[in-house]
Amino acid sequence: MQFLTVDTPNQTLFDYPADGATTWTPQVTPFLPMYDHLQMEREDVQFEMQTLRGQFRPYAETKVALVIEGGDGLSYSQMIHEMADDPQEWIFVSSNRLPAVLPSLGLEPHGGYHGLHTGFRNYRAFITAVGTAIGSAPMTVIDPPVSSYNCMRFELYKLIRGVSEWMVDVSQTPGAPNLNFPNDWLAGAENNIDFLWVFHFLFDFGFWWLQFMQARRKNDSTLLDLLWCEFVPSGRTMMANKTNYGFMAVHQVYLGSALHPDVAKLYHNTRCPPSPTGKTHVGVDWYPEELNLHIKADVTSHISRAQIDRKILEYPLTHTVHSGLTRLVYSGRKEPEAKLKKFDSDCNSVKKFLNEMVGDTWKKASKRNQVSKMGLSTRATSNRLPWDAMAKSMTHGSGGGEEHMFVWAARTIKRLAPWHKWQL
Repeated sequence: MQFLTVDTPNQTLFDYPADGATTWTPQVTPFLPMYDHLQMEREDVQFEMQTLRGQFRPYAETKVALVIEGGDGLSYSQMIHEMADDPQEWIFVSSNRLPAVLPSLGLEPHGGYHGLHTGFRNYRAFITAVGTAIGSAPMTVIDPPVSSYNCMRFELYKLIRGVSEWMVDVSQTPGAPNLNFPNDWLAGAENNIDFLWVFHFLFDFGFWWLQFMQARRKNDSTLLDLLWCEFVPSGRTMMANKTNYGFMAVHQVYLGSALHPDVAKLYHNTRCPPSPTGKTHVGVDWYPEELNLHIKADVTSHISRAQIDRKILEYPLTHTVHSGLTRLVYSGRKEPEAKLKKFDSDCNSVKKFLNEMVGDTWKKASKRNQVSKMGLSTRATSNRLPWDAMAKSMTHGSGGGEEHMFVWAARTIKRLAPWHKWQL
């Protein structure tokens, strides 16, 4: 409840975590592209995994026994299925075939986007209603693509803050429960369908996503595993349709708890590597994405493989020089203050909209009303409410058949970790 009781009143809701500073500096060494090999075919992924591992084979006897290979969701999915099919090749390797390989899912930008995308899909009706009311075109996008991640993240920040401040304002009116008791708030929200949408959006999605971003920024790997557990019911709804990220979430939680303590320490400490600034942590997919942007910015005409290769080989030098000059030029200067365009005004517009649609006092907001003033779904309509869909996903599979979440999780990990001996 710190987001509501401390961060929102103190305007620290989006501050970087105080304990998020990095403790080590990564060495970035880009490899040349593996042309004509993508991610859709298993043979291509096998080639890519072998190529990456081969970069470290010359040092296996003295330095490298394990290589952590990371990527986006499709890469991770292919890798964990390949390892499940042939664990002797990738995990339980003999001493003369080191290094072994361990997969890692990229959490920024890809993990952050898919968490955001899940919430946008589940709560599309509410987000669209608010976006239409305050004039936010991005909030009204039906299905935001990954290319719009930065824009949609900014819009979500505004919406989370606006809803949070509205709840704090309502909490200060007569009869309102203490913000430390969310069950009392839920009981009041169940009287008003619009209040119920607002409550579930904030508690089931908004604060989950914000906590996910903060956990990634400080590389709190244990908390990330817990948040992936909480992700699964929302990701498996028919509306969200994040079936792949469902089983990948289960696999990540398995790795986080089943690895040998020495390997687990390495895995958790490198799950979110430091950013170049050293002030926060990013995903293992962040550095390849940065390199990709560098190539796109520099290779704009007469594009050829040779030109791309040359830019990649130059990257370590140009990146180091640019970083060094930036630190030199800005040394001793005051940190720039972020100026977020329209942030305050849009947050105030969100609160004004909620005051009109839900109520500006606890008495008004918790007054019985089952006809949505925002035009949102109710239990009387054909559309399932997001929180009902999440509850159903605990007992039904994504295809609609009955299967409890625990049974599905057990079946999933037995398939993806066939080597594990379970004690019943």
